[in-house]
Amino acid sequence: MNKISFLLAAILSSSLIAQNVNTSKFQQLGEALPTPNVYRTASGAPGHQYFQQQADYDMEITLDDETQRIYGKETITYTNNSPDELRYLWVQLDQNMR
Repeated sequence: MNKISFLLAAILSSSLIAQNVNTSKFQQLGEALPTPNVYRTASGAPGHQYFQQQADYDMEITLDDETQRIYGKETITYTNNSPDELRYLWVQLDQNMR
C-alpha cells in the first residue's frame, strides 16, 4: 500500500509541475503569435507581399483492366506569381506509392 501511495503522489506532483500558468497580464504574445511582416500578418494570414504559386495539371489516363496497367500522359503548367526570378524548379515524381 505504501508503494502505491508513493507512486500516486509522484504522478500527481509531476502533472502539477507540468502546468504553465501565465502570471503577467502584460506579457507579449511573441511566442504564441509571430511578429507581423510583409509576408504574414500577426494572425498568420497572407500579407501584401505574399505570393501563392500555381501549378495546373492536365492528365490523360487510360486504365487497362486486362493487363492491369495504367497508361497516361500529363502536362504541368507552373505559374510564378512572385516578382522574383526562379533559377530552377524542383519537380519530384513519386511512382508506385501505396
